[in-house]
Amino acid sequence: MVTEKHVGLDTPYSIAKHGKAIAAAGKSFVIRYLSPNTHNFPNKRLTPIEVTEAATAGLWLGSVWEAMGSAAEMNAATGDAHGKAAVATAQRVKQPKGSGLYFAVDYDAPTSDHAGIAGYFTRVRPSVIPAGFLVGAYGSEDVIDMLLELGLIHFGWKAGSSGWSGANRPTKAAIIQTSAGNNTVGGLSCDLDEIDGSLSAAGLWQP
Repeated sequence: MVTEKHVGLDTPYSIAKHGKAIAAAGKSFVIRYLSPNTHNFPNKRLTPIEVTEAATAGLWLGSVWEAMGSAAEMNAATGDAHGKAAVATAQRVKQPKGSGLYFAVDYDAPTSDHAGIAGYFTRVRPSVIPAGFLVGAYGSEDVIDMLLELGLIHFGWKAGSSGWSGANRPTKAAIIQTSAGNNTVGGLSCDLDEIDGSLSAAGLWQP
């Protein structure tokens, strides 16, 4: 059986005025942030203008929340706040129900941190799921496997860092980050990603 294969990118930069160039480079999706703009990334948060740009270019979108994605954030209280804020942004850009909101665990979390990470996602869910969205996690294979086994996420996005825990195991993730950093597509600095299967099954959405 032939499996659909899609290539795309994730970036903290606005895709406004870049959509057609991204599509022309053979990419079918872009993953953008729901989390707030920062000093280093003043256009980090996805905007309605970008959603229109993606629609015009025929690109699918994915949504991810990451403030720091660090061990310090992996607790129930922060998960509650992040879940509510991610839903608010997703609704603001008219992301459709049934699609996914990913939350980043952006470090190689040791087993000793798994309880805190599980607590974070336990508190993400009461905001995300009643709003009609599904929950995803970005992180190491170990983190994705743990969260899937506990039933806390619907799908995973495997980080591209080859030295992270479980990196050499077959993945259960819906999205695989194939190259982190030092990539440029359509004039934007980005990471590269692949999806084997339908884009909607990975939580992505069509604007």
